[in-house]
Amino acid sequence: MGSIEFIKFSEHMIWPSNVSCTYPVRNPTRVHVVLGYSEARKVYAYDKGIKEKYHYLTFDQMTTGDNNNFYDWFMNVCVGPKYTFTYKDEDGASHTVRWMDTEYPFTEVSPGRFAGTMTLREVL
Repeated sequence: MGSIEFIKFSEHMIWPSNVSCTYPVRNPTRVHVVLGYSEARKVYAYDKGIKEKYHYLTFDQMTTGDNNNFYDWFMNVCVGPKYTFTYKDEDGASHTVRWMDTEYPFTEVSPGRFAGTMTLREVL
């Protein structure tokens, strides 16, 4: 398993190898199908053709330094959900994602240690 990386133009953030996601990892894939029902309860479905995958990354032992780097990325590079960026997962696969949180998701859980879950959305 490699390190997690975030890449946006010249900005590049690598998670230290000792900071990994908490398991189980949940990455659901969704399709957008509009559903409707007739008065006779017949189902009508319309496929809008949009498929997306969510990556939920949970960290529970980030240091203050890692948290500060992550906070800077959230506030100044991707600006929450405003800009997309490349997320390289621990297996080395690249995903173009948008950070879906509008509120910074990490809190201090003990002195110098931070925990939380970030939500990344990838359009397939």
